[in-house]
Amino acid sequence: DNWDRDLEVLGVADKISIDNLSDEHIETISRSDFLLIGPILKEVDLDLIRGIREFYNGEIFLDPQGLIRTIEDGLIKRVCDRSELKEIIKLVNIVKPNEFEAEVITGMKTAEEAAKKLVEWGADIGIVTLGENGSIAYDGNELFKIPPYKTLSRDPTGAGDTYAGAFIFKKLCGSNVREACE
Repeated sequence: DNWDRDLEVLGVADKISIDNLSDEHIETISRSDFLLIGPILKEVDLDLIRGIREFYNGEIFLDPQGLIRTIEDGLIKRVCDRSELKEIIKLVNIVKPNEFEAEVITGMKTAEEAAKKLVEWGADIGIVTLGENGSIAYDGNELFKIPPYKTLSRDPTGAGDTYAGAFIFKKLCGSNVREACE
């Protein structure tokens, strides 16, 4: 009813290490204006993001979902190492959890408080997506309440990725935070 879902683990990817990135990967990342980091299940960690920041000065958009997932009885549960996540947030520009992840990450009960907390911890922009209720964004100065894009919802899988991709595209086109979120 609330569009949250249970996820069953079919397989676990290897951890991505800065040492495993080829020269070609590093060159591609270095030339990019934006980098989207969206782990699924702990394959990304603080060491990788620190390593990327040693050679990459562009914008990093983080979807933290896979940083707070753990496996329990074959199902995904949300658990947060807040101290490590705070360090990661200091290294990125934009953080976009959904409302369920935002509460686990920040401990805040409302999306508005959570978005502000993400910026307080070091992000330039904190965004909290609210499914069929739109999203909230905070840029350190202004809180934006973004209405939902009306559509016939079938399955929320990939909705956050679509949001992130559209946001990045609009920012690259020169849009402000509100326009990019919309």
